Amino acid sequence: QDGYVPRQLSMRGHRLNFNNGIILLSLAAAILIIVFQADTHLLISLYAVGVFTSFTLSQAGMVIHWWKERSKGWTWKALINAAGAATTGVAVTVIGITKFAEGAWIVFVVVPLIITVMLKIKTHYLSVAQQLDIPNESLAQINLNSDYQHHVIVPVDSFNAMVVKALRYARSITSHVEAFHVEVYAGESEKLRRKWNLLDTDIPLIVKFSPYREVVNLLTEYIDSEEHASQPGDIITVLLPQFFVPHRWEMALHNNTSLFIANAMLKKRNVIVSIIPFYLEDLKTYHLAKSHKPVL
Repeated sequence: QDGYVPRQLSMRGHRLNFNNGIILLSLAAAILIIVFQADTHLLISLYAVGVFTSFTLSQAGMVIHWWKERSKGWTWKALINAAGAATTGVAVTVIGITKFAEGAWIVFVVVPLIITVMLKIKTHYLSVAQQLDIPNESLAQINLNSDYQHHVIVPVDSFNAMVVKALRYARSITSHVEAFHVEVYAGESEKLRRKWNLLDTDIPLIVKFSPYREVVNLLTEYIDSEEHASQPGDIITVLLPQFFVPHRWEMALHNNTSLFIANAMLKKRNVIVSIIPFYLEDLKTYHLAKSHKPVL
């Protein structure tokens, strides 16, 4: 809750346990056991340094607490805690020096490293919160009625059912829709052009030639070029048709170009990336359902 550790560690499982934290601690414990070969004599040194360090920090923290609060009898309480901090501090120093080579050095290295990482995490969360926060006094000045235009670009490799689904969705949200195709071999796009001309649509088909199959670069250049009809301030959505096969291993048989395009487009601040899924069935199920499939 304080933001010093990743928020994934605060997620609870089905039994309301902090599963991620338990797994992380289990892995850390397993690593220690493997590194120290389950030798309890070495692990005791590590444990002792950790315990007395925590005692020292807690006692020193209480001294600061009494100093700030200064309630009745705070002097004696602070002295008692100071004596405890000094005693445990001496114990940490002695154990750390005598058992340093036997594994105590890990605490002196890992603990400052963990503290540094936690402070970095806290700084990150504060930065995110500050950049996303909207002060209450600014809410009345926000205008949710936009006057910009929305442009949708649908990358097309070939004309198929998932492209039809993507184009239908694109047209449902805006009238400014374009299909974008990269021609790898000269004349390769003729088949696509013939099919496109048979369609009853005014959606333009933009074809760019690239013998090196640089789909991402050409798409980026087209979005940034004057050829594209968008104006500064307009919203541009790259709508990626992506089919999903019934078995995970089958995904390795496809190049999944849309996923590479999505990763590249996410780096452009003026572009929104959307993936429209098209779920494929196994061949047997497809043939059984084919007779009931609606006409595209």
